[in-house]
Amino acid sequence: MSPTRRKFLAASASAAAGSLFWSAGASPNSANAQDSGTTMVEQPEVSPRLEEVLELLDLTHPSLAPFLEKAKTPLEKQEALLAAYQNRKLPSIYALFNDRAPETIVGTRGYGGKEPQKTAELALQHIFHGQPAYEPDFRGKDEIDWDTNPQKDKEWIWQFHRFSWLTALSGEYVRTKDEKFAREWVFEMRSWTRHMHKPENAFRHPGWRSLDTALRMKEWALHLEFFLNSPSLDSRTFTDLLYSLDIHCRRILKCCLDAQKRDGMLGNWDIYHTEGLLFTAAALPERKESAREVQTAAQLLADFQKRVLLEDGVINEFIPSYHMAYPAQFARLVRVCRELALPVEIPQEFMDRLEKSINAVVVWSHPDGAAPLFGDAWLGSRDVNRRWIRPYLTMFDRPDWTWFVTKGKEGRHPDSRIQELPAAGYHTMRSDWSENALFLVAKNSNTTRFGHNQADNMTFELSAFGRRLMIDSGCFNYSGEPEWRRYFRSPEVHQLVSLDKKPILSRGRKIGEKTISATETRPAADILILENEPVPGLIHRRAFQLIDGRFFVILDELSGQAAGELRQHFQFLPGDWRFEKERQRAWTAHPGKVNLLIAGAEIPNAEISLQEEEGWLSTVYMKKERRPAMAFVQKKAAGETRRFATVLYPLEPKETLDPGTLRFTLEENSSAWTLTLGEKSWKFESEI
Repeated sequence: MSPTRRKFLAASASAAAGSLFWSAGASPNSANAQDSGTTMVEQPEVSPRLEEVLELLDLTHPSLAPFLEKAKTPLEKQEALLAAYQNRKLPSIYALFNDRAPETIVGTRGYGGKEPQKTAELALQHIFHGQPAYEPDFRGKDEIDWDTNPQKDKEWIWQFHRFSWLTALSGEYVRTKDEKFAREWVFEMRSWTRHMHKPENAFRHPGWRSLDTALRMKEWALHLEFFLNSPSLDSRTFTDLLYSLDIHCRRILKCCLDAQKRDGMLGNWDIYHTEGLLFTAAALPERKESAREVQTAAQLLADFQKRVLLEDGVINEFIPSYHMAYPAQFARLVRVCRELALPVEIPQEFMDRLEKSINAVVVWSHPDGAAPLFGDAWLGSRDVNRRWIRPYLTMFDRPDWTWFVTKGKEGRHPDSRIQELPAAGYHTMRSDWSENALFLVAKNSNTTRFGHNQADNMTFELSAFGRRLMIDSGCFNYSGEPEWRRYFRSPEVHQLVSLDKKPILSRGRKIGEKTISATETRPAADILILENEPVPGLIHRRAFQLIDGRFFVILDELSGQAAGELRQHFQFLPGDWRFEKERQRAWTAHPGKVNLLIAGAEIPNAEISLQEEEGWLSTVYMKKERRPAMAFVQKKAAGETRRFATVLYPLEPKETLDPGTLRFTLEENSSAWTLTLGEKSWKFESEI
């Protein structure tokens, strides 16, 4: 234990001297529990689980033996057990998990959002968050209601049992040294363990879902050290907690071993199971099974990595915001193995894939440092990926990461403006490596795995001049309102071409890329060509062209025996826009900001119309807002080949060009395209 940690515990114990210990049936928030200054501490009860707990522990362990060897009665053994844990010497599990000193928990966000102090104060009143998109709910005064769900959404009750407010509760205890936060923690541990281990609840209750069990046990393990030396912690509650954590470990170990036996890819549940077991068992080395569980969990995490990450390091669910948890977990494994001297070999292949998984975040990040919103992802803030990458600069020698993190002040950027994550089907192109670059990221995955992934091949996002201009629609929810779940996963809310709005398959592949240098008669162009089979019998080839580093042109070619209505879908950011149906163009009208102009080409003998569509955007769970959306539409007969050509032209805030002057045409009997905007003109060839 660090000197700072010992100083804190001593100070908190001194500050709390004289606090009243309440009876087993009373809330710590009652007036007498909060306000009394007397030193009346009740005689603790002997836990009915005491003998089971003593059986699961190695009583010869150096931390336990000196305290238990003289204990004779059950109560003496129980008290000695708590004293042993209060005096043991163990590296901070919180520090191992977070790679920072425990004292820095102050100010850390709880699941209550950006107000951890408020979250902790609400916890004292038994007002807790479940799924954080919903308002916190009052769960009872003298006893906590662990059973009922105030929402239609199952995610609420599942996430309620994760105890995600503990970070706020612990942080406030460290910051204020006010014993009321420790009393609340003790009350919650007592309430949960006694209710959830009843025979009628054991493993049948929603709170025992394995994902939430793994996340809960990790929360308990990480925050135990903050409350262990509190004078409010009685030996009965602590004994019950040890029993419960042992049950948690055994349950999750089975899940981990079952996953090891399964063939094929694994999911995020399997990784959270394994990490939960690793940190909980590491926090309780006195258990007979802990050493085996720690080594097993560490080895499983190392083995699972190649079954969860694709060859390019991307999560096998293909989702940027979900992906970011994985490199962090695997990096923590390296740190834990080093700090605890675990006999686990970390192969070079593991480190290579870890490096690739970190690099994926650099590749797909917008110039403002945020990840794309593809799949069941959520909108990240500016520079969030730069902050996320920074800790890994000391783990790997990557000048390109340094460039990304420092915004070009240090390091060096990659040579190519076109990059890809081939196994995941992510492709990016940019005008340069500055924050003001034109940037496009497209997704074209070769997979039928649609858990949190959405069937959205050929969709893309766009940034220009420091602003994200086109982003994916999000997902709104996981359960509770299935009609909206279906809507946000449907093809028409993505920037792709659909046939009769049928669900999109994922048969994506890259055809090629090239860069064309400018000449006197032709502008420079970066070209990326992808192909997909969105529905049986329809082949979709899409070419993204970045012309002169100034605008994008999208060329879509659709062939095959499939017939029906083709719709080339686009969605803008929320806000005002101008829609000119007859002239087949539209643009955003956001005063003082970067805007975007989209226009369809005039193609001889092509009957294409522009139609307004219903558009919604969800960047926060259970919240949505309208946004402009449209589609270029034409019919396709069996065996025909149909084309769309569309220009995406970003307009700088001070740009005086009139969007109404734009004209985009395919020259008759030619493969050459001409784009005119104001006095500017470009002529380039079709590349598809």
